[in-house]
Amino acid sequence: MRVLVLLLTVAGSVHAAVSFRAQEIRRDFGVVYAVLTADINYDGKTGIVAINPAQVVWFENPAGTNHVILD
Repeated sequence: MRVLVLLLTVAGSVHAAVSFRAQEIRRDFGVVYAVLTADINYDGKTGIVAINPAQVVWFENPAGTNHVILD
């Protein structure tokens, strides 16, 4: 029981340290069918891959530079 209480206490403190903020990457992208995160260029930073009706685009992390993978 003490171990469970300790784990819940640690998990609660870790949860409080996480925060998120909204970040608009591209305004004129249209309808998005799918979004996923992946380390496309193996630099250790997770980027965003999005698919709309016309393109598959990779938004490189951290700058948000977009690279059209498929047009």
